[in-house]
Order: sequence, then C-alpha cells, then structure tokens
Amino acid sequence: MTTAEWITASLVFIIAAILAVVSIRSFQNKGFLFNNAYLTKKV
Repeated sequence: MTTAEWITASLVFIIAAILAVVSIRSFQNKGFLFNNAYLTKKV
C-alpha cells in the first residue's frame, strides 16, 4: 500500500470509530438526539 492509501484508510477507520461511539450513545439515550421530531418540536 502506498502512503496515500494508508492515510485514507486510517481516516476512514477513525471516522467509523467516532460514528460508532455516537451511535452507541444514541441507543443509550445519551448525548444529542438525531431526531427531526425532537429538533422541530414546538413548545
């Protein structure tokens, strides 16, 4: 593999890990809620 491929693969795996953590926290009902009904709720 070339250096560019290593860098690209590393970035993809880092982004995947971050999204996995966000997903797990979302399923635990912690952190920011990614739900349009919640975001557009009128009080």
